[in-house]
Amino acid sequence: MCHNPPDAELLALIEAFVGAASWSESRAIVTRHPELLSDRADALLGGYPPVYREVLRDARRAGIRQAFDAVSTQGVPEGLRASWLAAIRAREEADADNNAGKRDRSILLLSRLVADPLFSQATPHMQATMAYVLGLAAINRFFEEHRDSDLELAVAGFAACVAAAPEPHHLTALGNVHGIRYEHHEDTADLLAAIDAGRRAVALSDEDDPVVLHDLAVNLGIWYELDGATEILNEAITTSARAIRAGSATEFLPTLLSTLTNCLTIRYEHRGSLSDLEEAIDTARRAIDLDGDTSEAAMLRATLGDLLQLRFARDRDPATLAEASAILEGAAAELPPGSLPAAICLGHLGNVHLNRFETGEDTLPAAEDAFRRAIGGCPPGSPHITRLWNGLGLTLLACGDVEAAIGAFREAGEEDPLARGNLASAHRARHDVQGRPEDLAAGIEGFEYAVTAALGRQPEIALDVGRRWAEWATVRQAWTEAAKAYRLAVDAARWLFRAQHERGAWEMWLRTEADLAAGAAYAFVRAGGPKEAAAVLEGGRARVSAEALHDPVRLRARLGVLADRYARASRHVRELESVSLSKLLE
Repeated sequence: MCHNPPDAELLALIEAFVGAASWSESRAIVTRHPELLSDRADALLGGYPPVYREVLRDARRAGIRQAFDAVSTQGVPEGLRASWLAAIRAREEADADNNAGKRDRSILLLSRLVADPLFSQATPHMQATMAYVLGLAAINRFFEEHRDSDLELAVAGFAACVAAAPEPHHLTALGNVHGIRYEHHEDTADLLAAIDAGRRAVALSDEDDPVVLHDLAVNLGIWYELDGATEILNEAITTSARAIRAGSATEFLPTLLSTLTNCLTIRYEHRGSLSDLEEAIDTARRAIDLDGDTSEAAMLRATLGDLLQLRFARDRDPATLAEASAILEGAAAELPPGSLPAAICLGHLGNVHLNRFETGEDTLPAAEDAFRRAIGGCPPGSPHITRLWNGLGLTLLACGDVEAAIGAFREAGEEDPLARGNLASAHRARHDVQGRPEDLAAGIEGFEYAVTAALGRQPEIALDVGRRWAEWATVRQAWTEAAKAYRLAVDAARWLFRAQHERGAWEMWLRTEADLAAGAAYAFVRAGGPKEAAAVLEGGRARVSAEALHDPVRLRARLGVLADRYARASRHVRELESVSLSKLLE
């Protein structure tokens, strides 16, 4: 028997009825609260869309089930209505009862419905609704049972949903399921599909959604690692910055900052721009401050410690290394022993021990222990394993165990430029002692492979390997070889120079280039190539002269208004080449 609730209570029920996510939920509310079928409720519904009033009036005349069956199949072809209602009821039963049999029957009926030729004759809204339900049900079962068939069904469901109604949240769902399939099968087509869906979702959204932008940034970062195109990484960074701006007031912010840190670190490692390194350090500190004492914050601290080591490689400031050491020691104690995050942190700590050994503050056994523990906790197929074997190899080489070092560098993978360059150094060390021709050949081949492979993607590695090769060739008085090595190192220094956006960084790499150019010129002269020697020296002088143009005081004194024009043009070019994250994050 209906009671007569006050208007405030009845209005709350009407709000719940109108705001329900589906007609099934609306029907359940009416079934529990028949007072919604009263004359007073009908009067109060006058301010809402007419469809809600009409459904309740039909329910009063024909019954609740019949009224809601009719509205649930409005826009559905006559020949499909029975199977449509069957799919809806099966889904309701599966949602109400956590029973695998009911869940499986629901997914079966939904998949048959979406595959029916008549399905395309339903209205786009109805198609999108049912296809979305199918995709969601399939991906949920995939997470429970890990069957590839469910992953395929989820992709098909969300794809049908987008085809019918390409709305932002539909595109986001499709992008996510393609991303999940990429994680399991590593098919690049899935990664590109996820990126395409993410871009379309962002373009169609009225306002930025931090989660959608974050997922897109992550996928772009993965694509960059596969493709290597700079514009992809730049898009990942600008997208990540947009996500931070949109999510600045959310609990998701530390994750957004962590993703930007990773993207900036990748760009620093692949381009060598010191401004990227400093931005990454600042962003990591901000994320750590927000995340408190969580396990995610411990991993962020491990990342910060590694970034500080990268800074130490440039500034050689003992305080930088000391801070890195303290941060990594603390993070290593917090992370679960034997976990991948702990292994990564131990690898960073091993590098700290190596750096401290070079400054006379530590011993090599501490570095070896850290690297071996890290390798033991890192899955064989992990992308981090290469770096860990490299670190162990360098430690063993410093210990004088050349044979073990060669084995470690080979475990790191001879296609990796850093590992190949380090392996070449190990062959050099063995050749210096034993004089075997095969070590000489392997060393030269390894150095050339490493510096050439790293030149476009990892210029600092190319520079370091090129220097080592040139120095070795000079010691052997192999002048043609030395000239080639020096020339490649000069190319790497120029690459690094072009990547900078701060005057101090330009000057540092300019001095590096000048030193290398002098060595190259000497090697060319000794190899009988005076013209080549002159060319490499003139190239260095021309760059020094060009850089002098960036000195506004000196230039303005000589050229006046032309200097101002040049300065403005130069600033504009620099801004186009490098996105200003500070502006994006305002």
